[in-house]
Amino acid sequence: MMKKKIIDNIKNNLLLYKLALFMGLTGYGGMAVIQQIKNEYVGHHKIVDEKKFLQSLGLAQVLPGSTIISMIAYFSYLKAGLIGAIFSVAIYILPAFVLTNVLSMVYFRYGNLSIINQTVKNLNILLVALLTSAFISVGKSIYLRDGKVDFRGILVTLICGTLYYFTHLPIVIIIMISGLLGILIYFVTGFLKDTLSYTEIKMGKLFLRKKAWALLLMSMGFFAISVFYISQPLWELFSSFLKIGALAFGGGVAAIPLMENNLVVQHGWFTSQQFWDGMSISQITPGPILNSAAFFGYRVAGIAGAFVSTVAIIIPSFLLVIIFGKVYDRIKHLGIIRSTFRGFLAGFMGILLVLIIQRIPNIMTGWEPILLFVFLSLLIFRSHRGLVPAIVTTLAYSLVEMYF
Repeated sequence: MMKKKIIDNIKNNLLLYKLALFMGLTGYGGMAVIQQIKNEYVGHHKIVDEKKFLQSLGLAQVLPGSTIISMIAYFSYLKAGLIGAIFSVAIYILPAFVLTNVLSMVYFRYGNLSIINQTVKNLNILLVALLTSAFISVGKSIYLRDGKVDFRGILVTLICGTLYYFTHLPIVIIIMISGLLGILIYFVTGFLKDTLSYTEIKMGKLFLRKKAWALLLMSMGFFAISVFYISQPLWELFSSFLKIGALAFGGGVAAIPLMENNLVVQHGWFTSQQFWDGMSISQITPGPILNSAAFFGYRVAGIAGAFVSTVAIIIPSFLLVIIFGKVYDRIKHLGIIRSTFRGFLAGFMGILLVLIIQRIPNIMTGWEPILLFVFLSLLIFRSHRGLVPAIVTTLAYSLVEMYF
């Protein structure tokens, strides 16, 4: 009986790792990947039921970091514990990590070649099309309510966008302001009320595998201390990307302004053009936008920098989804919780809008880039296969443009 249980556990774990690798190799394009996860984890392999899937999706979308990483970590934790979750996330990240390092090496060594320059330029257009698509897609849930325009969300977006554009306030301050605005506009005014009484909230036990959690936290502490003593650049990368991962409410797209502010403005590691080139190049790798951490880490401290940056940026979403997974279903109906996160998302929309407005003049340098932008935007909107068609189109257009 015990032997059969061990064999079943091994099979379950291998299935989780196989799914994580499959997602890591094919996971292009935001919401398309979420549908892919649902097909594999709910439909084909029945790792979780649809109710648990929707619960984890709601949780992942309000927590900082990558929605995809959070969901894979949570599903693996439910079925294989903490160790299973760690291995699943590592396997999921691996393909994009390797490819990003290869592309980083090519960019920094051969970036002066005309074919590389032209391809990166067109990938910049693809990135702005992706940001525009994300703004419209996420904006529907913020600015529309029961088919009517919700001016509260628009107000928060405009206030935070204006602050971001005209002031030099740290982005973390703007994020906090957006949360307070959410409380004031949605909760205090009674727009989002509690649908759950406080007496109904039962937390239960949070950590069932105390030894595994203690080992994990000790390992993280040891890793952080080692990075601190090994190299100052590595420590700056670790602390920077840890903060970015902890503040990126609204998914990977929300991390873009945080990265730009930290890497370009605060540390001066990159020019604005290099930063956007890095973000653009990361789009041709599978997985979340947060994979771009490897590109920036590689530039600062080689492969070690890429590794440290990647680990740092996924730590918050990995830990938070497992911890809050225990209590989220019991507190998600509280008006103050919903209002705060709604404020966060509306505030990030303001920052995202400013980024789009700032980038458009840099890419719209003629009628051909404008047509490519419009075509890629329509392709992203209408495609059910994520970013793959848009990426293939961009690369093919770059080759045609160079040789014909």
